[in-house]
Amino acid sequence: MKKTSYKIPYVLSYIIIILTVIATLSGIFGKGMYQDNLLVVSAWTGTDIITLLLGVPIFIYSLVLYRKKQILGLLLMFSMIFYSLYNYAFYLFSAALNSIFLIYVVIFALSFYSILVLVRKIDVDSINRKFKEKIPVKVIGGFMIIVAIILGVFHISLSLSYVVTGQVPDIVTNVNHPTNPIAALDLSFVVPVALFGGYSLIKKNRWGYLISVVWNVKGFVYMLALSSAAITGYINGATDTLMELMLWGPIGFGCLIMSYLLIKNIKEDSKFY
Repeated sequence: MKKTSYKIPYVLSYIIIILTVIATLSGIFGKGMYQDNLLVVSAWTGTDIITLLLGVPIFIYSLVLYRKKQILGLLLMFSMIFYSLYNYAFYLFSAALNSIFLIYVVIFALSFYSILVLVRKIDVDSINRKFKEKIPVKVIGGFMIIVAIILGVFHISLSLSYVVTGQVPDIVTNVNHPTNPIAALDLSFVVPVALFGGYSLIKKNRWGYLISVVWNVKGFVYMLALSSAAITGYINGATDTLMELMLWGPIGFGCLIMSYLLIKNIKEDSKFY
């Protein structure tokens, strides 16, 4: 792999990190910045906390490892770029217009184009050779497929119930939004990526290892963000239940375990160029 192949997403990652810090600090400490209802404001704030305290440090750590030419740095960088794309798609398309709207645009756009460059330039076969043979691919791939099915059935069921009954689901009415961006993004980014990545990993196809690391690391961080959002909403009185943690917690823990199983089986001193 050539170093120049990764120069663009590497440089853009620094910009994404800086803008993410600005966005999260503005959300956490900028009183009245969010213009949504209390439930949604609590969700934004809870997500900002995890993005700042966990997402940003992992992102920075990935770039440190990248500078040392370690394959783990490249994989973590890809994971956090994917997290930024997915996370800020919600802010960009769902948050009521606020003073840092343009920051959302830039983070989302830079993340999107960074992924395009990585997918085009990355040497997947070389990455696969950096993993040991003893990875429990069936366990990891099976977990990803199960989570994808659970999320897919949930979102599709809600949509079909609206078709049959004409009643807008609570997940839409509670946030005062005209549509369901959660289902839109999950059915576009989370479910198909998990299905393809999980199947590819089980079959040991060329994209399986890369997608599995990226999906699980991103999933771990985002499940913590959703858990934080739920807790923040409960503390603020926007909701009187923490039942969502019964879903986000196990999925997040599972993603953490799968990430560990993948990362610990990267060969020592593996370089990507």
